[in-house]
Amino acid sequence: MLVPPLVHYALVLLGVALLILEVRAIPKRAVQARVPAATVASQSAVRRFARTWLPRIALLCGALAAFAGWWFSTSVVIVADGDHGPEAVRRVLIGPTPASYFDVDDFGDSRQMTWIVNRSSRTLTRRFIDYLDGNPVDEMRAPGDPIEPGAITAVPTVDYLGPHDVPPEMLAPNSGRSDIAANAGLRSRDERIWLTW
Repeated sequence: MLVPPLVHYALVLLGVALLILEVRAIPKRAVQARVPAATVASQSAVRRFARTWLPRIALLCGALAAFAGWWFSTSVVIVADGDHGPEAVRRVLIGPTPASYFDVDDFGDSRQMTWIVNRSSRTLTRRFIDYLDGNPVDEMRAPGDPIEPGAITAVPTVDYLGPHDVPPEMLAPNSGRSDIAANAGLRSRDERIWLTW
């Protein structure tokens, strides 16, 4: 199932919220357990079950939802023809592996990759830009790797998307390296990926 990233993160946050609410309710239930429960003769078994077991089920479901949202999700960039040329959207694939969903060969550890699906009639270009201490090592305008119409490929991430999202000429100082490495005088190397057409 392809969902927008906002929906994906909302599902993960819902799982975490359910988990937090259940953990916060544990002390209240401990205090209530010490006080004898008042019984009502007409209380149904369904209400007793709901009061007793639903919080525990919510705790389990919240933990499972948070884990599934993190573990079984893959980033996908879909480029299709629009009114004024190609249009790109970011989606999150939840559930099946990308290789089985798109019916293609697997690219190794496919869940850790960002999948690019070219449904447009134009050839896309994937450019790897290396920065050394914030300055580009390679020429950004050099031809990149083509992605033909109908092709599907995977990359570690897509940092810049489209012809209007141009990578910066320089990165901020110390971008991509820790303070320890900067203080030791080590040079930082950072790779960014630009998908354009």
